[in-house]
Amino acid sequence: MIYEYDIPATFPDGLDLLKLDTALKGSSLGQKYYGSWTGGSRLSLEFIASLTPTEVAALDSLMSGLNDPGLRLREAKDTKFSEIDAKTDQIFLRGFQYMDSGIFLSLSIESQSRMTGLMLIKDSPQTVYPIRWNGNDDAQYVDLLDAAMVVNMYGCAAATLRSYVDGGTAIKNQVRAATTVAQVLAIPDNR
Repeated sequence: MIYEYDIPATFPDGLDLLKLDTALKGSSLGQKYYGSWTGGSRLSLEFIASLTPTEVAALDSLMSGLNDPGLRLREAKDTKFSEIDAKTDQIFLRGFQYMDSGIFLSLSIESQSRMTGLMLIKDSPQTVYPIRWNGNDDAQYVDLLDAAMVVNMYGCAAATLRSYVDGGTAIKNQVRAATTVAQVLAIPDNR
């Protein structure tokens, strides 16, 4: 059985059929849903069996969401939040410069874990100094001569992480405050 709907001309960037397919498969209609296609400004949805009146009402409700500006705004915000998170992850790859040495150290999750572990044992009698800490490129390194240098490295890493995260949060706050899709799309991430 095929059901057809008009695709709203105002829908930003066209209709995302993958999202629609996922929504339909995850709905109460999922057992009967077969697939979808578009032709011009029409959307066709095929089901392997006829829908009951209750199922038709559920489908109509789902499809009316395509014309809901609130839904489009939420989707635009979700997309922008994902872009901001991806950019923050990219920035983390830069690492941080240790004490104006010109040597960049990693901020990967693994490195953060190692730094935290080192902070825990920095004053232990079993900790032997100097500790050689490799740079991002593995061609350079920093020799940590004592517990004070470990604290310096950890503090520098923590401050850098905080600045990267705060930069993303400031942009996310702009997205949260936006009231239209156009406002969301106009927010730059120049970090």
